[in-house]
Amino acid sequence: MTLEEVRIPSPREQLIMSIEEKAELFCEMVRRPASADTALELIVDREDCKVYTKTTVDGFALRSEWTADFPPKLYLDFLCDIQQRKAWDKHLAQAELIDQLSPSVAVYYQAYHKVLTIAGRDLVLACKKFATKDAWVDVCCSVDVAACPPKENLVRASVALGGYLVEPFGKGCRVISYSEGSLGGALPQALVKRFTAVNVPGFVRTVAQHLGSSVPCSLT
Repeated sequence: MTLEEVRIPSPREQLIMSIEEKAELFCEMVRRPASADTALELIVDREDCKVYTKTTVDGFALRSEWTADFPPKLYLDFLCDIQQRKAWDKHLAQAELIDQLSPSVAVYYQAYHKVLTIAGRDLVLACKKFATKDAWVDVCCSVDVAACPPKENLVRASVALGGYLVEPFGKGCRVISYSEGSLGGALPQALVKRFTAVNVPGFVRTVAQHLGSSVPCSLT
């Protein structure tokens, strides 16, 4: 094969390949018990929800585990529906589909409201939603796209690797959420980690309340 015959993947194809690699890494990581990562510290353990955190080179990582009384696909579909999420997530200021790269991979823009003295944040994420033999998974990572340049009034956050794995558990499902990245700006990491972790149980309750009120009882 000559150099002329070597086909260089387009930026679009490279992005799809990158998120597919992230998806493999994510599944491998979250299927290991939290105890396998000795750097993780258990911060929250209440309401059947456990939240672990650790400091990383660029920011921090958050791993959360909980159960819910809903089928796995229904639960993940609800979490990933950005149009519906704007109606129940009070922290989300804006959410838009930027590009559908493939049937399972899409690029989204998300912006979040200011919280107390913490400035608003935004993210540009490439996400892949797919099924494995025993779970439903959504994996995301930050990407740079020309259509979403940084904004003056928002701090651009980044996600190196994040997502959800939702698997059957009893009559409902078990959820493992993991995110690793940085909120950007000059925030004390210890404060950010604790603030983020303690809000997870409230997020889980909110999801259950709104999902429970949006679907027929026969589906839960």
